[in-house]
Formats: sequence, structure tokens, C-alpha cells
Amino acid sequence: MAELTKKCKRLWTKPGIRWLCGYFFVLLCGVGLVYYWRVAYSLGAGMPGFAAATTLIICGGFSAVYLLVFLAAHFLKQNLALKTAVLVFLAGLCFVFANPPMQAPDETMHFLRAYAVGSGQFLFDEKQQFQNDVNLLVRDFPGAYINGVSGEKLAPDDPTIADAFARYSADKAAGAVAPGAFTPVQQLVPYFPQALGVAVGRLFGADALACMYLARAANLLCYAVLCGYAAAVIRRFSAVLIALAISPVSLFMAGSCSSDGLFMGLTWIFIALCLSDVVTKKRLAVLALCFGLTFHAKYTTLALLPLLLLLPFEQKPRKGKKALSAAAQRWGVLAVCLAAGVIYGC
Repeated sequence: MAELTKKCKRLWTKPGIRWLCGYFFVLLCGVGLVYYWRVAYSLGAGMPGFAAATTLIICGGFSAVYLLVFLAAHFLKQNLALKTAVLVFLAGLCFVFANPPMQAPDETMHFLRAYAVGSGQFLFDEKQQFQNDVNLLVRDFPGAYINGVSGEKLAPDDPTIADAFARYSADKAAGAVAPGAFTPVQQLVPYFPQALGVAVGRLFGADALACMYLARAANLLCYAVLCGYAAAVIRRFSAVLIALAISPVSLFMAGSCSSDGLFMGLTWIFIALCLSDVVTKKRLAVLALCFGLTFHAKYTTLALLPLLLLLPFEQKPRKGKKALSAAAQRWGVLAVCLAAGVIYGC
């Protein structure tokens, strides 16, 4: 038994074996995703052969992403920040397309605000009129599908996700009219990434559904860049931070139209700066900016302030004056962060 254990450990030290095991895990995730779609959204119910065909397509897509990760790991230069950003983006693409439209928390409201900004409507207007295909998208993909394990729906008229795709396509082709959509979201900055995706889609004549997927991808790309910067500045517990950044929950939100993608990325940067080994004026400005943007949206960001104690300050000599202690410098940074939160909120 001991000899077998040693052989297994020796095998596990070989990179090829680890990559092969990872590939089998990726295929298992593809099969699990199709099963989840069928159970939670009744996708393909009553369609013989649909599950097998969908499984082949999904596993093929996952295999392509896994190949890109493999190539990035072996051929990108040894740069932790770059590899982190690439890994986050490629892994997050699975969530961009695996999650049905408008099924992330409050995604309808987030998408409508992003669509408005992407259309040039930067000021909030409660009477904003959206294009009809946007209204159709909101109507045909209502949020929070809760289908039973048996595939039965909550009400006879509730469509499945497959029905929603078919209905949206048919309604758009027939020129059907849907009630005007509305969002109470007024923020602007958190929706710049998604709005860029919408603007690109509109530039090339994409419909609302395609714009939604482009908004998700742009949001994910922004999150990946922020995670890459966090990996570049952190010096302690970098593996823990990267693991949090690529956790399923993080990628799920970043791969949607939610503003949480930007807020999570800024949060990782705030933590990374507190765990860095060098304090510069530029980094302190970034620290205050991260806190100001996140605090305006979520007051729970206050819980991050104790991390300022980890900033690697040293007693700072000053000409003709008493040396500034590390504690005084931390209090100064705390005051600047709080001021940034107040100023941005106003």
C-alpha cells in the first residue's frame, strides 16, 4: 500500500498527469451543466437526442477554453498579473454563456441601465423609452426561473428557457410590441464596461439579446483586468486572493451585467494594495479611489478599513519637523479614503 501511494505521488508530480485530470474535470463540468439546464430550466424537455447533442457542444466549448488555458500557461511570459487576467477571463466566459439571459440577481435592472448608458443616455430618466426588442427581451426572459426537479413549471403559462428563446425570436420577427421596460438604477460609473459592450453591439446592428451577451463579456473583461492589477501589486497571500477572484460566485457575478463585477475587482485591488510591500503616492491614490467607488454603492465596504493597518508604512523623517509615525500615516490614509467615499457619494 505504501509503495502504491509513493507511485501515485510520483505520477502526480508530472504536469501532464495533472493537466489530464483537469481535463476530465472540465468534461464533468460540461455534463453537469447540461444536466443543470435540463433540471432547472427544462431545456430540451421532450426533444429526443437534444441532451446528447447539447452535451457534445458544451463539452467541445469547454475543451476549447481549457486548451486556451493550457496554451496561456505554457506560452505566455512568466507574468503573474497577465496570467491571472487571462485565466479569469477564459474561466468567466463559461459563466457568460452558461447562465441564461437575465437570470443573475437583478440582471434585468442592470442591463437596462447599461443599455441606456450605451445608447448615450448618461443622465437617469425615469421615463426612459427603450427600443422594442429590449422590451421584448425583458418580457420574454423574466428573472428568477424556479422550475421543479420534475420539469414542471410554477404555473401553466410560465415558459421554459427554451420557450423563451423561441418566443423572443418569433416576437421580434413578427414585430410584436411589449410593455415598456423600466429600471430604478441611477448609477453611472459601474455600468461603463457593460455600456461599452452594448455600444459595440448597437454599432454593428445587434439585437438586444446579443447586446446583453456583449455587455456580460465586457463586464468580465473589466473584472479580469482589475484582477490582473491586483495580482501585480500584492506580495502576501497572492494565491488566496487569486483563488477568491476565480471562485464560481465571483465569476458568476462578473460574467453578468451586474455592477458587482466592477465592485469586486476594486475590492481585490484594495486588499492587494494593503498586502503589498511598497507604499507610493500613486498606489495610495488608487486605494482611495477604490474605496470611494465601492463605498458609494455598498456601505459594507467599511469592513475593509481595518486592512489599512497592514500597509507597510515606516516612520517618515521630515525636515525641521518631528518624524511622522507609521500610525499617523495610516490615520491619514483612513481620512483620505473616507473623504473619497463622501465626495464620490455627493
